[in-house]
Amino acid sequence: MFNNETDMESPYTYIYASRHDRTAEICRLGMDAMFAPGRGGICGNDDSSGLSAVYLCNTLGLFPASGLPYLFIGSPGLRESRIRLRNGNTFVVRSARHSRENRYVKNALLNGKPLPRAWLWLEELMAGGALDLEMSPHPEAWDLEPPPVL
Repeated sequence: MFNNETDMESPYTYIYASRHDRTAEICRLGMDAMFAPGRGGICGNDDSSGLSAVYLCNTLGLFPASGLPYLFIGSPGLRESRIRLRNGNTFVVRSARHSRENRYVKNALLNGKPLPRAWLWLEELMAGGALDLEMSPHPEAWDLEPPPVL
């Protein structure tokens, strides 16, 4: 799942097939199985802090698409996260009804407006604001727009 830099993004490829549910399942499984608190809690070689970054990004629920100007929306590990951006803006990710069972996104709002896609442009993140995700225990068809092919 998250063993090496070459496969860290793999769970997010399901988003290209409008299967965010599979992304959520694999990411949550990987986070539970491959990371633990305390010494030795990282599942492998954390060279260049790659695995630490995977843990952080999956916990935030935003994962950068390698070499592309967008981030994938995952299944956040927290009810709320705040990211202070270097341009002075803040971006907030909130997960309503967050729990271990509620791993699927049911609905997404970006700055109060419906977001029918499981990805954000980097510009949207850097502008600051809020991503509100309503979580569910069952897969929902909300990610209707696939990521662009650049």
